[in-house]
Amino acid sequence: MRLPFLSRSHLALCRLTLLSVVLFSSIIFNIKIALAAPYLPNKDDLVLEHLPFKAQDPINQKIKTLRLALQKNPNNLVQAISLARTYFSLANSEGDPRYIGYAHSIIKPWTDLPNPPIDIILVRSLLNQFSHDFEAATKGFKDVLSKDPLNGEAISWLVDLNIVQSHFAEAERYNEFFVKANLNENKIVYKAVIQSIHGNTQLAYLSLSDLLNHTVSRPPEFKEWVLIRLAEMAIRLNQPELAEKHFKEALAIDPQDAYGLAAYVDFLIDHNRFAEVIQPLKSKQASDILLLRLTQASVLNKSADANDLINTLQDRFSAATLRGDRLHLMEESRFELKIKNNPTKALELAKLNWEKQREPKDARCFLEAALAAQNPQGGQEVLQWMKETHYEDPLFISLEQALLKLKK
Repeated sequence: MRLPFLSRSHLALCRLTLLSVVLFSSIIFNIKIALAAPYLPNKDDLVLEHLPFKAQDPINQKIKTLRLALQKNPNNLVQAISLARTYFSLANSEGDPRYIGYAHSIIKPWTDLPNPPIDIILVRSLLNQFSHDFEAATKGFKDVLSKDPLNGEAISWLVDLNIVQSHFAEAERYNEFFVKANLNENKIVYKAVIQSIHGNTQLAYLSLSDLLNHTVSRPPEFKEWVLIRLAEMAIRLNQPELAEKHFKEALAIDPQDAYGLAAYVDFLIDHNRFAEVIQPLKSKQASDILLLRLTQASVLNKSADANDLINTLQDRFSAATLRGDRLHLMEESRFELKIKNNPTKALELAKLNWEKQREPKDARCFLEAALAAQNPQGGQEVLQWMKETHYEDPLFISLEQALLKLKK
């Protein structure tokens, strides 16, 4: 899921922090397994991995300062919120979920209270959203709005969560809340996003382009947010050169944005530009979503380390299954289909993913798996979604036509 702009303005856009910490078993992520089966630690306080460390990294310095301050004054709510948000920002910018566990541990003294402070409810909801606990996240953001009806961050997330789940009527309802919060530009962006999914991509593209051309006071993060959306719309309009232009403009603003980087890499893979994917993702292997794309590009490029990457990614998914973590079902489905050539398993995972997350990329994963499995009925839910939304994209149309041919 794309991080809404408003919440990004509260967070540092940052690089990977190298911080040595003890990982508790409930928040262990991305374990590199030496054996075929996932490794299960026998002690909760066993150190499995240390994140790399850069002494002069400014984000690391910020985290170190905040942690020391909290050790001296564990009841300092402001510093706890700041540290938890920094971890959340790192998780989003790097795609590394370990930071979410760190953030949860920081705010736990307050989340255990019968009536947590509103800022704690907000941060806890952000963390729940990252972990795809959309029900708990939605409840939390609604709770925030009941106490602070003009909280733009909660509004943004409620709009975004409803779009992700294809609850468009609810998304449009919450989008109107931006008017009272004096955040009309956010309303314009989300309206365009919804329009684009509902077959009005050209109108949505023009709306966002006009907004970008007439916005001079917003910070770079806002421009980057809009540019990624424009790139996605340009793809739907079958204008790849324009899409690439927008992707490059966006990543020039924030090269560490995992969402934007993943979207651009997908674009490159779709255009058989595998070699261009590998180098920028070499240092991003802590992120499962980026490791998947690196692995796929390496396999297609016949790189020497392709098998090692496949094994590493398989270990990640095996460990996640052992934990009961279904955070990256779409990526796991893509792994089964594109790399392991197991369309039946891929379709099963895509269907599970679709039960919770219904963005265009999830729909594409579902359709491709159904087609590869020669199971037109298996993709019926997405075909119905396309019919109801009037979704337009040349690739989706070709997939739909191929599935319909299988029925004949």
